[in-house]
Amino acid sequence: MAERHRHSDEPVWKVVATTTSLVEAEMIAERLKNAGIPASVQRESIANAFAFTIGALAEAKILVPEALYPKALDELGIEADTSDDRDEGDDE
Repeated sequence: MAERHRHSDEPVWKVVATTTSLVEAEMIAERLKNAGIPASVQRESIANAFAFTIGALAEAKILVPEALYPKALDELGIEADTSDDRDEGDDE
C-alpha cells in the first residue's frame, strides 16, 4: 500500500510491515532508522484509547518512503511480495 500526498515533493510512503504490538512496531521502525531508512509507525488512535489487541484496529503499520521500500525489505529479511501491491483493502 502506498499513501499518496497532495504535493509532488513529498515522499510516497509504503507499508513495509504490520504487527499488532506497538512496541514491536517501534522496534522495527528504530531498526530501519538505524540502517539509514526513514520509518514511521501508524496506528489507529482508537486502538490506544481502548487497548485493542486483536483485529484491524489493533494493527500498527511501519511505513517507509516508497523509494527505500526494497532496501527496507532487505534490512528486515522480508522477501518482496510480487503477487499484488498489498493494498489496505486486501484480505488474505
